[in-house]
Amino acid sequence: MTAEFRRAAHLHELAAGRLAAGRPGDALPACAEAIELLRADGGACSAEMARWLGTLGAIREQLGDYAGALDAFTGSAEVVRQIEFEDTFVELQLHTMAALARLHRIRGEYDASEHEYLAAIAVAKSAFDDDDSKFAELLHGLAVTHRYAGRIGEADAGGRRALHAYELARDQDPPGIAGVCEELGEIARARGQFGEAEAYLRRARDIRLDTGGPDTEQFVQDTALLAAVLHGQGRFTEAEEFYREAVAGYERLHGPEHYEVSVNLNNLAALQASRGQFEAAEQTYRRALEIKENSFGPEHPEVALTVHNLGVLQIQRGNTAGALSHLQRALTIFDAELGYDHPRTMACRRVHDSLLDEALV
Repeated sequence: MTAEFRRAAHLHELAAGRLAAGRPGDALPACAEAIELLRADGGACSAEMARWLGTLGAIREQLGDYAGALDAFTGSAEVVRQIEFEDTFVELQLHTMAALARLHRIRGEYDASEHEYLAAIAVAKSAFDDDDSKFAELLHGLAVTHRYAGRIGEADAGGRRALHAYELARDQDPPGIAGVCEELGEIARARGQFGEAEAYLRRARDIRLDTGGPDTEQFVQDTALLAAVLHGQGRFTEAEEFYREAVAGYERLHGPEHYEVSVNLNNLAALQASRGQFEAAEQTYRRALEIKENSFGPEHPEVALTVHNLGVLQIQRGNTAGALSHLQRALTIFDAELGYDHPRTMACRRVHDSLLDEALV
């Protein structure tokens, strides 16, 4: 073991500790230096390189640098494919594949995400017994991707299958059960089944409280999801309180420019609009839009979602020209990135075309 390797290992350990402590900005330079030292020491194709690139990916993901995270996890996957590995490396391979699938989903690349999850499930089937919780984790991730892609029936079936797998697994995983309950709550909400959604989400929230306490990212996430369900039930005062708590929680965890901050600002703005608070809603939407454009660029489906919502808000304010401008931009992005027949594209087109018809009368 060379002095360079020992130095690199120390830096990686330091980076991993900082990441675990919620300090990804401080972790990044140490991890990057560790990788460069390892590469210079001849470790470009080693188990350490695969793991450390995974750490770098996790750091960049926490920082909201999804392109950089995708590059790091792709590099990790390439190293893993070159290594003759035992079972412990299969777990590393699955972790990397799941991370790639998740990042593709965040970037709106749903076909790539599905492909990566299905490949990971095939690897898991060849390496582990059916009652291993790793299957449940991957099934859960695939269900999330199907929901994001608008394939709600597949998402619901996959989520229920994942919950069943978690409950039967020999290595019980309460956080995993909480996670799939959250997903099933989201699917029920998408179907308008708010009572069922609330029950799933409160189960998840109780598990999070028991296993990690209130000051965790998972508990903040539960807060955000429950806010959306309360919003859907017309319980606006409760919902606004939960949305604001979620925004504040994500800002504490990740800073004011993180993706999840923008998501909850978008939802808060929708609630404000439904209560007739149009000026406040527009300001909140525009803050969410700025964060998303900075994170993903101007042509991402998540950007289009907030632009679409701004268009609907302009309709409510009687500003037809402003509404058509926003809706046309959103429709162009949805059509290019998601396809003509995607539910979001079709919903945006209906609003746009209806408003255009009215304007031409």
